[in-house]
Amino acid sequence: MKTTLFLMITLLSAFTINAQLTEDFNGASFPPTGWTTFVGTNGLGDDGYHNWTRYGNDVAMCRPNDAIPTGQTSEDWLVSPQFTVDVTKPMLSFAISDFSESVTNSVYTIRISTNSQTTHADFTIEQTYLESDLVAFDFTPHFVDLSSYIGQNIYVAFVLEQNAGDYMLIDNVDMATNSSASINDDFFNTSIKIYPTIVNDFFTVKNNDNITLTNVSIIDITGRIILNKNLNSIDAKINTTTLTSGQYFVKISADNTATVKIIIKK
Repeated sequence: MKTTLFLMITLLSAFTINAQLTEDFNGASFPPTGWTTFVGTNGLGDDGYHNWTRYGNDVAMCRPNDAIPTGQTSEDWLVSPQFTVDVTKPMLSFAISDFSESVTNSVYTIRISTNSQTTHADFTIEQTYLESDLVAFDFTPHFVDLSSYIGQNIYVAFVLEQNAGDYMLIDNVDMATNSSASINDDFFNTSIKIYPTIVNDFFTVKNNDNITLTNVSIIDITGRIILNKNLNSIDAKINTTTLTSGQYFVKISADNTATVKIIIKK
């Protein structure tokens, strides 16, 4: 995992979303073409991913199996079509939300298979989220580095493990690229500077072209948003005193474009 995270840092100085694998779950049927759903090896699970509308958008929602025997755990799998991980698009991006913050024992894993779409044992866990990592009905974007699979044909599985009747919601599955941004994105990326990049307490977002910034968010290497700040200004000074030491992505947004920089918190 440390190797994967290191590759994530070296490959990404900025990225935008690119539709190599892309799914917004807005279709009339579910699962979408090429996707599949099934339960775990113990047969427990609702097989319940389906289209569900909230705030005007369709999302994939896993309904719970409330009849799970005491002491046992169900699994619900939602698996993508096969695709090839491109060298310029190594980042899996998706929005994920919990249904209820009152349930605390659910586990959400991202798994990869290079062989089969439906054989459980072929999948390797690449990322794990606990309910404490998520916020109910907050579709926070998360990122998983798939650069170790560049050039390989893979399937991506989103798996909910739970035993307490929990729900899980997912939307906007995409791949992220560090080199195929539009001209406007390239211009924005060049215009935005961060200093210092090795941070004690504060860092400054400097805008060389007087573009109005709308948001700055700090994302840790697991994809969790640690800090989110709305803006309406040209520059910004960001307080990092609550962050623990480590590497972070800083996503800076303006209108319909965004760029991502990297800082190291001392």
